[in-house]
Amino acid sequence: MGFMIILNFHILNLMYYIYNYFSVKGGFGHITFKTSLDNVYCTSVHLSVSLHYYPFGKGLNRLYFGIGSGADFMNYFGEGIVPETGKDTILYVTPNIGYKLFAFKYLLFDFNVGYKISVLSSNNYYNIKDYINLGIQFNIGTSILFSEIIKTIKTHRSKQ
Repeated sequence: MGFMIILNFHILNLMYYIYNYFSVKGGFGHITFKTSLDNVYCTSVHLSVSLHYYPFGKGLNRLYFGIGSGADFMNYFGEGIVPETGKDTILYVTPNIGYKLFAFKYLLFDFNVGYKISVLSSNNYYNIKDYINLGIQFNIGTSILFSEIIKTIKTHRSKQ
């Protein structure tokens, strides 16, 4: 069993090896941004969980297939025209395929493609799709393997 903490700009992920060829990943994110409407801003909280299957090897690397789901909770505010209920909730499912490559002992690259499908949306705003990207997703991620860094520090300390 092992885990990775992954920093992705505004999203914090925790990946955990659960059994031969399988891992689970949970994510949390928060961002505030200006919308395309005059003087209207949005703050978003993102929660997600996904299961990955690695058919060609144990561990958290190489080719994988995954299925994930998540939710984005959006709150609109500002001095512009904001609806009475300025909140949106988007629930989605995302199947994906990817490849994880260890570049160095403490660095991992993740190349993947998926398709994000909205399964439930409150759609208070007509342009919510401007802020929540549905459809085909191409991602390149970089992960710092804090678990390996901690393991190296502990090993180094025990040798002293």
